[in-house]
Amino acid sequence: MRRITPLLLVLSLVLLPLSVFAQTQLIPCGGSEQNPCTFKDLAVLAQNVIKFLAFYIATPLATLAIMYAGFKYLTSLDKPGSREEAKKILWNVLIGFFWVLAAWLVIDTLLDVLLKSNPLN
Repeated sequence: MRRITPLLLVLSLVLLPLSVFAQTQLIPCGGSEQNPCTFKDLAVLAQNVIKFLAFYIATPLATLAIMYAGFKYLTSLDKPGSREEAKKILWNVLIGFFWVLAAWLVIDTLLDVLLKSNPLN
């Protein structure tokens, strides 16, 4: 219980601001006064979900992991094994976050091109 309480506190502080975005729609169609959904709307949904995962989930998690690696590095003092582990954690987080952003960039670019009415413009 002593380990779960700080984790729940941090998660609630990170996830609480996300409730601000609760009013926006993931899919801009299919409502009572809206047009029916098409394939283009499915692609917009995929784009919105990927953007949410990359920026509202992965970014805070990467920030927390970097903070953890920094704390571990600073508190390792005379322990070279712990210091190397902190460096390894930091590099793994940075490489993983780079791949998340690269995947978002590729998918966002492809969907932008596919969603245009004339992709060559």
